[in-house]
Amino acid sequence: MWRTLYDFQTVSLDLNIRKLPRAFDGMRIAQISDIHAGSFPDHRPFEEVRRILDVLKPDAIVITGDFVNAKPSEMSVIARELAQLKAPYGVFASLGNHDHYNTPQEHAELVKTIRGVGVDLLVNENRRIVDGGSSLIIAGTDNTGFKQSFAKIDRALNGVLEDEATILLAHDPTYWDKAIVGATNVDVMLSGHTHGGQFGVQLLGFEWSPAQYVYKQWAGLYGAGEQLLYVNRGIGTVGPPLRIGIPPEVTIFTLRASSIADGLA
Repeated sequence: MWRTLYDFQTVSLDLNIRKLPRAFDGMRIAQISDIHAGSFPDHRPFEEVRRILDVLKPDAIVITGDFVNAKPSEMSVIARELAQLKAPYGVFASLGNHDHYNTPQEHAELVKTIRGVGVDLLVNENRRIVDGGSSLIIAGTDNTGFKQSFAKIDRALNGVLEDEATILLAHDPTYWDKAIVGATNVDVMLSGHTHGGQFGVQLLGFEWSPAQYVYKQWAGLYGAGEQLLYVNRGIGTVGPPLRIGIPPEVTIFTLRASSIADGLA
């Protein structure tokens, strides 16, 4: 874990996936979430995020929703940097609840802008990454959560084989218990939404935030059997443009083709 000019923390984790083909052992995936571009005064905070990702050199980058607070015009402060994000396997994303806080026309404009800068936005769909005869699925659902029900998991996993390792991008972590655990072949779900509460305490491995009284899974890594969930603490803010004790986060995962028994280590 290390810090930067804007106090971003970089969290590194291994994810052990039993179904992962050996061809993808060691693959590195970077996750960012909850950019909330409207919370930035200008392009500089997200420019710092892009620089962090450049240094990390991940094989793939994923963004788990809430690009904006509400309006597609907010994208102007991050569009240039988003277009500069590069990874060998691609840059993938899902939508969040705030990405729907607009008119149908504005939502369509937002989706067009995201895709226009080269981000592969997965709206209840998936992509198959192939290496030789091996494959890895990156799937994404639209948002389902408080007063929103846009996720279509059957569509998101359409064509995915039972034995294919699958990573799902789904913004709201409550969707994990609602539709994923024990009900799908998803190996890893990557989420955000909670911002880690924006306020809390991180000290010597101990972490506390009021968010834990609202969300069962509010920050970090969780598991149920052979399925894993990671809840990213987010980049931007909602409400007061402030974080105390819960820094904005860039996560870098290393995929491991091994027993899930070590998944939460």
